Amino acid sequence: MRRLYLLFILLFLLSFCSCKIVHNDCGTTFIIQGVVVNANNKIPINGAKVFFIDTGYHNSEIASQRRFSIEIGITDLQGRIDIKFDYRFSYNEGWGYEEPKKTFEIHISKESFKEKILLLKESDFKKEKNIVYVDLSEIYLEEE
Repeated sequence: MRRLYLLFILLFLLSFCSCKIVHNDCGTTFIIQGVVVNANNKIPINGAKVFFIDTGYHNSEIASQRRFSIEIGITDLQGRIDIKFDYRFSYNEGWGYEEPKKTFEIHISKESFKEKILLLKESDFKKEKNIVYVDLSEIYLEEE
């Protein structure tokens, strides 16, 4: 009888402690705008490459170790960035998983200039449904 009672308590604790883990596949569209200029003379820089790096949309260990940059665009003749970029990601919800931080980096590089790294957070920008409007205003690149 005592073993049956202990088994009942064990089953109750296991059912109480077990949590459902849900895997979510998601997508966000980024509309990124700004102007890249030379820090010394304020002349627009054309042909600067723009990269996106996910630093907080995935919340699994494996995904967080897969940090890589994605080239998403290039500045035009007036140094403008006007990019629409669809990004797909996944995350888990449930016991043992934190809510994704939704952070990212934008890297801007051009030969003979120092690379500019912008550390950004989705919540700092205007968002409508699935679209995040990233206004970078003016970005200054310094010559090497």
